[in-house]
Amino acid sequence: MAMQAPAASLPVFAMSGASSSVASGRLSFVLGMQGACFSTDTACSSALVATHAAAQMVRNVECKEALALAANLMLLPRVHTLLANAGMTSADGRCKFLDARANGYVRGEGVGAALLEPDRGAAPQATRAVWLRGSTVRSDGKSASLTAPNGEAQVGLMRHTVLVSGLGAGAVQTT
Repeated sequence: MAMQAPAASLPVFAMSGASSSVASGRLSFVLGMQGACFSTDTACSSALVATHAAAQMVRNVECKEALALAANLMLLPRVHTLLANAGMTSADGRCKFLDARANGYVRGEGVGAALLEPDRGAAPQATRAVWLRGSTVRSDGKSASLTAPNGEAQVGLMRHTVLVSGLGAGAVQTT
């Protein structure tokens, strides 16, 4: 909304074009998809939360398949400036995930999509779909700061996710 012209000069479709909830509905309309349709904004975990919700709906047979989409566009510099001023972004602009040299995070734009369908015991059709054996979403609760993870909560989340997957911990692959 910060980039829009004054309200008096906006076309009649400006409200629906600026609403993320309408964007997901329009996508469902264009693709002819039926079932739950929603947009979510949970900051850094939006894609994971959307994928978890889609997987749950497929597991609960609320739909035959689900499409989880995520997009992040950084159209205005204000958020980046505020995060940099707070010392949250990497000073050298390099991501060093799980590295002792990490000095903040790096923001990025991107779009991703996953088509989820139930595990029917056979290979996904033409490898176009994704099967999730298990997923879990929760907040860490209290930690050292807004951006610092709660290690105990993270371990509990991972253990619960392995449990709901029906797989043993040894079957989980990491890269």
